Amino acid sequence: MNKKILFAAILAATLGVGASAAGFAKTGMYTPGQFSDIPQTEWYASEVANAYELGLMNGIGDGLFAPDGNVTVAEAVTMASRAAAIYAGETIDTATAGEWFTPYVNYALSKGIIKDGQFDEYDRAAKRSEVAVIFKNAMPEGYFTAKNDVTGIPDVSDKSAYAADLLTLYKAGVVMGSDSYGNFFPENNITRAEAAAIVNRVALPENRLAKSLDKISEDDAYSLILTSAMTHGTEGLASGWQLDNRGGLPRTTLKEPYGSLFDVSDTAPTALIRDFNKTSTGVITLHTKASIGGEDGIYLAFRNEAGKDVYRLQTEGKAWKYLNADGSYEKLIDFTDNDASFEFEIIVDIDNARSTTYINGTLCGVHPLAITENVDLASFRWGTTEKAVATVSPSRVNAYANYTLREGFEYAAVGTLPNSWTGSAVSDGQQLVLEKDQYAMATFNPASGKVAAEFEFRQPQSESVRYALRSGAKDILVFTSDDKNYYVNGTKVYENYYQNQWYRMRFELDTETQNILVKLNGRKIADVAFADSTTSVDNLTVSNSSDTSVMFDNFKVFRLIDHDDYVPEPVIPKGTDKYTVGMNVCSLWQNGTGSTGGWNCISAYKDVEPVLGYYDECLPETADWEIKYTLEHGIDFQAFCVFFTSGWGTGPQHVSATHLYDGYMNAKYSDMSKFAIIWEAANAPSPYQMENWKESFVPYFIENYFKDPRYITVDNRPILCVFGPGSLSERIGGDAKVKEMFDYLEEEVKKLGFDGMVYLACGSGSDRLAAMGFDGCYAYNWGTNGYRIETNKESILGSANAKNIYTVPTVSVGFNNMPWNKVRYPMMTMSDYAAAQKWVKEDYIPSHVTEKWQEGLVMLSTWNEYGEGTYIMPTTDEKGFGYIDAIREAYTDEKADASVNTVPTANQAYRINHLYPQNLHLLRRQGYYKEEVDETNLVPVYTFDLSSRKDYALWGVSDSSVSEDGVTGTSTTDTIIIFQDLSEEKINLDNVAAIRVTAKIPTGVSPCIYYTTMDDQSWGENKRIGYPASETDDWAEYTVAVSSLKKFKGTLSGFRFDPAKVAGKQITVKKIEFLGAEGGNFSNKLHINGVTTETYFAPQKAENGDVLLPFDPESGIDFQLNTYFEWDQDKAQLTLYFTNHTVVYTVGSDTYTLDGASKKLPYKFSDIDGLPLLPIKTLCEEVGYTYSLNDQNEIVIETPQKSYFEADEKDRVYGQWEFNTLADTENWKSSFMNLFVNNGYMSCETSSATTDPTILYSDTFKLKASDYESFEMRVRYQYNATKPHTLKMYFGTNVSGGHNEAKTLRIALKSTDSKGEWETYTVNLADVAEWKDVITSLRLDPFDTTGHMDIDYIRFIPKEGVTPGPADTSSAAKDDDKKDEDTGDATLYEDPDIPTEDAELGTLIWYNNFDNNDAQHATYAAQGIKFNCNGVSGNVAIVDNPDSAKGGKALKVTPTGAHGGYHVTFSKALSEPGTYTFMADIYMPNGNKIDPWIRFETKDADGNGKDPNFWEGEKQVKGTDGWYTWAVTMTVSADQTITDYSVRKQSAEEYYIDNVRVYRLDD
Repeated sequence: MNKKILFAAILAATLGVGASAAGFAKTGMYTPGQFSDIPQTEWYASEVANAYELGLMNGIGDGLFAPDGNVTVAEAVTMASRAAAIYAGETIDTATAGEWFTPYVNYALSKGIIKDGQFDEYDRAAKRSEVAVIFKNAMPEGYFTAKNDVTGIPDVSDKSAYAADLLTLYKAGVVMGSDSYGNFFPENNITRAEAAAIVNRVALPENRLAKSLDKISEDDAYSLILTSAMTHGTEGLASGWQLDNRGGLPRTTLKEPYGSLFDVSDTAPTALIRDFNKTSTGVITLHTKASIGGEDGIYLAFRNEAGKDVYRLQTEGKAWKYLNADGSYEKLIDFTDNDASFEFEIIVDIDNARSTTYINGTLCGVHPLAITENVDLASFRWGTTEKAVATVSPSRVNAYANYTLREGFEYAAVGTLPNSWTGSAVSDGQQLVLEKDQYAMATFNPASGKVAAEFEFRQPQSESVRYALRSGAKDILVFTSDDKNYYVNGTKVYENYYQNQWYRMRFELDTETQNILVKLNGRKIADVAFADSTTSVDNLTVSNSSDTSVMFDNFKVFRLIDHDDYVPEPVIPKGTDKYTVGMNVCSLWQNGTGSTGGWNCISAYKDVEPVLGYYDECLPETADWEIKYTLEHGIDFQAFCVFFTSGWGTGPQHVSATHLYDGYMNAKYSDMSKFAIIWEAANAPSPYQMENWKESFVPYFIENYFKDPRYITVDNRPILCVFGPGSLSERIGGDAKVKEMFDYLEEEVKKLGFDGMVYLACGSGSDRLAAMGFDGCYAYNWGTNGYRIETNKESILGSANAKNIYTVPTVSVGFNNMPWNKVRYPMMTMSDYAAAQKWVKEDYIPSHVTEKWQEGLVMLSTWNEYGEGTYIMPTTDEKGFGYIDAIREAYTDEKADASVNTVPTANQAYRINHLYPQNLHLLRRQGYYKEEVDETNLVPVYTFDLSSRKDYALWGVSDSSVSEDGVTGTSTTDTIIIFQDLSEEKINLDNVAAIRVTAKIPTGVSPCIYYTTMDDQSWGENKRIGYPASETDDWAEYTVAVSSLKKFKGTLSGFRFDPAKVAGKQITVKKIEFLGAEGGNFSNKLHINGVTTETYFAPQKAENGDVLLPFDPESGIDFQLNTYFEWDQDKAQLTLYFTNHTVVYTVGSDTYTLDGASKKLPYKFSDIDGLPLLPIKTLCEEVGYTYSLNDQNEIVIETPQKSYFEADEKDRVYGQWEFNTLADTENWKSSFMNLFVNNGYMSCETSSATTDPTILYSDTFKLKASDYESFEMRVRYQYNATKPHTLKMYFGTNVSGGHNEAKTLRIALKSTDSKGEWETYTVNLADVAEWKDVITSLRLDPFDTTGHMDIDYIRFIPKEGVTPGPADTSSAAKDDDKKDEDTGDATLYEDPDIPTEDAELGTLIWYNNFDNNDAQHATYAAQGIKFNCNGVSGNVAIVDNPDSAKGGKALKVTPTGAHGGYHVTFSKALSEPGTYTFMADIYMPNGNKIDPWIRFETKDADGNGKDPNFWEGEKQVKGTDGWYTWAVTMTVSADQTITDYSVRKQSAEEYYIDNVRVYRLDD
């Protein structure tokens, strides 16, 4: 009845309007305030007034208009019909029987305004699209004159029924959407205010809108910059970044920390620069945080391809200011001296040339960009201006494009919510935590078309949660849970979830079909209809209705863009069902993440450039290219490395596997392929308790992998690959426990319908692997010899000798280790690779398969191990698609086909290469060049004559003999001639320029040398150099320069010559000569500002005699010369930017430019192994440096920076750190915090999301505990926590080196935020029970979360009368009758605990208790102690016994790096037949496991050693601190020799060894 009254009023008014073709006329007068609910400040006030005055709308009574009320379909049709009639001069007969609106519906039907059956009912609320179309159709053709250039409506599909009509109204200005982008929200109910606007603008053209809509990018969502810390990866500086340090504190090496800019010059700038590919569209959101020192000239900026600032913030007068387009600066926010740390969120809308800036959570406004036409972005930088003297320390820089929402809660302070979020829940600094009845809501720009929405969540106790994705107030998608199941829009989509597991949800919404694809943990589980109709979503809510808390994380909302030129669908060749071909996948190529950092170390080498470019592996389009290549070449599944990341095996698990999760699982073609996982257990967590395995790991495996229909199975059994089975065993408690783990998992997967599991270990076959429960094994690679077909065959067959476990055949392509370790090895030829696969297919598989699951199973090594140089992925060099073409021919019925080997177009490559700038190539030596030695001025200074020397071991040789020609033999494996103890010969490597070997080595064989020194006694690739391949089978001299070996200095302690790595080669080696220079050659040492540097290559001499210095940034030469450089690899052009000059050289050109002016060279500019050769004398003269050569032919250069190196260090007190010297952290270092010193304090900012940031004192430290009375620190801080934390200073001592809670100085911080005020804390050391002995190490833990701390000083306060200084740790030597200083013979030792005779053990024949005098300590290598860890370095030292009651000395072992085993090897040759027992006392500060290893050789008939081998004893387990003894016994036959035995430890904690002894029981 009310509607009838309302419309009666409307009709009465409209009937009074003149009905003529002349149009509409106003018949009434609206008085402001006439309707009490229409404020004059609202946008619709004038629209309502006009509609009222036109007589087309009225109020609802009582002085109200109800602007937010609905309009029914009947009302809309009535208004439109009346408007049409008025305009046409017609009258509507209202006497028709039926509903009150029937006459108007009939009129509308007769005029084609609506269609019969168009509406299901007329009393329901009308949608915005319905009303707009009704009014459009109510007016005649041509009535709506276009005045706006609009080509599309963001949230209206071109395919929709109303798209054309709406576009007509947009062009005419009748409607222009509800936001600046023009989103119309067509499925929303129209309000009366909105209807009034349409009525007004339809009737009165002069009131129509004339405006331009904001643009919306059609680019994908992607990551642009990911940087958690500036110091990262294998190249020092984080991947993709460059440092301009011209105005900075002088640097001397590449590896110095990069956490801060220290601008000490008022004439030159500094900058940390992150280039990226030119980006001309999209919305870029940047998050960055930095600590600053100084008031003026600190800036952050986006620049375009031309190098101009597009967005810039800069400090001036204690304020952050914004750069305007006219060059002026506008103040955004002030700061004080106490404001040292700033968090920025910067949103740059490229298409609309504007930005939004948040500083420390405060919105600082929306501004036009500094450039508003033809905007592009090409780089981001933190910097200081030329005049600035300031510091800035960025702790993270992350940028992403085109996400309407992306939130991981790492930026908002603890206890708050991020920008654009509201609600009662808060962030804990890592995730969103919802307590009982709490909620959170995020709003964002509307996303329409195809939309992806993601989040992760964990329900510790099966809590009831709700996630709603909405359009305005309408729920479009509602995800809920009960105690067992998950629901979407009321439909059960998943049953029997596990509690306390992280689940990943993804919803793919299609607004055209109004359908939702539901994915759980990457797999499709349901299709569900929208809960309500919409064409866009613009907010979400999450809530928790349970009594206990839940956690949410990683919310994302973004559009899914369909590309017409997307990756072509794979065409699978015929015959692929005969074999199951898998492939190792190295997931390290999301630039800026992972331990290696990313693409920068790869970019230097053209032979390692993928055809996909330097791609982002986490993009589905990248994954589809990989799927296409693999499927079309016969590869069935990819085995992805996954790293568990939570708690080192405890608690709910997270996994680092974005390549698999974000890329592969969301790829369009992933349903066509299969995947497996390689569980990385060697360097990532695995369980320590069986309970955690069952409650956490097994559910994770099942939910994320084995339930996925794409997971590979053989014989209905999923394959689980494990890298590091030994680590798995060690952590869980032994091999039997591993089998128990596997048995449990097998029973669980059987519940899913499988017939069990197939467990594959990465490694060679052994009975031990079988005992663990492994079904098979395969190689991740075959090492540096993996390029040889013989190595592949021998290794596969050798592994297959373990009969209790099947060896899955794996063919490797080599191990070209240039990018990561700067050692180049060959790669397998295509013909050999094809032959190797043919051998696997035709020989190995038919003769070795015994079970069904093994049939046709092949593994490949490896898809994309670019850093180690083991890859078959197609590259841009001559290898191309060769490797996978060979796989296609081997394992399918089809030949190689170039037509399927497509590579991305420029547009396709652009979409997958955002994370690394494709034109940024590091400048590094290429590893091809072998320096030619000019022997004119070289003479032998040391000679090893193998015809007469007997103090070497010969391994890997059969039929060996010695004559006047030297040693001769036939290689059986990797042939090795090794001198293990040369310390007494005092060979000074500083006098050696080259090594010459006289030998007969077969053609094509490449020998190499290894060495150790007294300062570095570990064997490794960093102390290796190779010779070119032999070119003759006859006698020849092989000479190699040693200038490239950084560690080739000091006294030689060990030397090894490897003449052949190939079996079956006749080798003769006569002599090895160390050649020294008599004068005339340039040294590879140069001195810049008094700092000595050794270059890889010695300077070269030009045709005219000029000295040419190799420009090698790896040596830090750019920093030492104080130049910023750019290297254009394609043009071979080097640009050097000095403070006042710019010099440009081009390889192959005899001209260069100086400050833009062309200059002539007397020769063509050249390079050596890819490194440009600078005419260094001329260059120095041109830029104002001094240059000379000293008497040793070493280059000496002085620059204006020399004054900084000459500055005297301030007086310092031992055990006290005042941080008064700019940039000097005084040997405090951290991998988890950015440290920088300025203004008299050290600023410490967490650089990653770790909840345990630590700072280590890295220098030698010896503080006598009893001399000190207190510990004092002065700090200020702000960290993310809900309650105060405890600052802890851990300490180690000479007796107990490890850090633990007992050896800790504790400071209870007063709050979580000192509000910029300094606080002083003191600890009474007398109250700390473990404060005793000599303090030898310190570790500071400021807090256990993310945050910031400034440290004014750290002080140990000495007692009165004590002069601070290092403690004297020497101890008196034992009586001479209890030791012998020169030998280790047992008869010279007397120890009541070590019997010289034992009835069961026999006679003590060798003994070492490390108690010799101090002189002997320094040369413990002479005692036969070797430390070896397969190239991973570590430290050994003779120290006071950690058990003071025991007394004496012990050998302390401090492993470094991350490796599967740490060896201390005791070399004592034992050749007499007998039964030997090897014993040692072990002290484990933290409790752990130890393996005894014995290495022995079998002698031939002539008494020469051959066939080196290892025998591993039983593990000895010790779970508590303290000394214990292990022993292992082995019988030596007449044809064997024990060469050495080892104490082997799996994990990298320190331990001690004492009383090493050997007993022999004669046969």
